[in-house]
Amino acid sequence: MVTAPGNILGPHLGFMVTLLVLLLVTRVVAGGKRSPALRVHFANPRREALLALIPAAVLLGLTSTIFLGIASRAQRPASPTSDRAGTYTFTSAAGQLAANGIALAPFAVMLGVGRQRLETVGIGRHNLAPALLIAGVASVAAAAINHKLTGAFWLRQDTLWRVVAQLGVGISEEAIFRGYLQLRWAAWLNRSGWIVIAGLCTLWHAPAALANSGTGVPAMGSQLLTVLAAALTFGLCMRLTGNIAGLSVVHAVMNVVCDV
Repeated sequence: MVTAPGNILGPHLGFMVTLLVLLLVTRVVAGGKRSPALRVHFANPRREALLALIPAAVLLGLTSTIFLGIASRAQRPASPTSDRAGTYTFTSAAGQLAANGIALAPFAVMLGVGRQRLETVGIGRHNLAPALLIAGVASVAAAAINHKLTGAFWLRQDTLWRVVAQLGVGISEEAIFRGYLQLRWAAWLNRSGWIVIAGLCTLWHAPAALANSGTGVPAMGSQLLTVLAAALTFGLCMRLTGNIAGLSVVHAVMNVVCDV
């Protein structure tokens, strides 16, 4: 979830309110004992958490190489995780999905090597119904808060392709950070694991934030604070649901409707 420079009191306010609504809805729907959070157990949690940093380092290195190269040429990028790259078409949406697939590849390799199930990435039936209910309510709220709850917006061809592309973004980022990384670090550090991964998620967005803002430190800081707020909120919601399905949908919708 990468943001572009903006007025912190304008579009950023709508974004923050959307995050608050997501957290409140998640708390109401999945915060009780009837929807226990997912607990993933590993034979050696510390080793598993540290090994999870290998594909994360590969992804960070790839992202840094791409975006720092763009920043050095002082060009504004068509960010793989931003929906501000102009009008979406089938070609640009397909390119976005391909980039998301590449980002997931090192984590998929680690899953295969370790012979681990998809449940260890938050993909499964655990709390699936509550997660999807949360996604529906929070997505409608996000569209309403950001003045995008109209057929004229959602039925545009550009918007439809944008949704397809951002679903790829939502699924890949949630599978990587809230699924693969957070569940492993939570298994080792318990409640503080999600905070560590929120920080790592923010760090991963730093090269793109630098490229998007040029050399403007205030603009870059504004972007990263927004990312950190989103990472902490999504991480806490993951703690309550243990399923990335709903978060992936909300992530995609927020990327489409939030003007940040």
